[in-house]
Amino acid sequence: LPSYPGGLYAFAKEIKEKIRQKKPTGVINVDFTVDKNGKTESVLGSSYWSGYDIEMIWRSLEKWTPGKQRGKPVPVNYSITISN
Repeated sequence: LPSYPGGLYAFAKEIKEKIRQKKPTGVINVDFTVDKNGKTESVLGSSYWSGYDIEMIWRSLEKWTPGKQRGKPVPVNYSITISN
């Protein structure tokens, strides 16, 4: 699996801070891929919130350490739910 710098706690904290600046309400579902270079791509959000806002937040995150399969970097899909 890919790893975020500082671990998943650091990832959650950074997401929470960036989303809080936008002041959303309700639940946000986000699907994304950590590519073989550690960048987030294919970011899709489902909520009343603009997909553009969600994608901009994800693109501003630090690079991940990519996941590996048989020693080679591979893309990995994630799906998370964020509620306020």
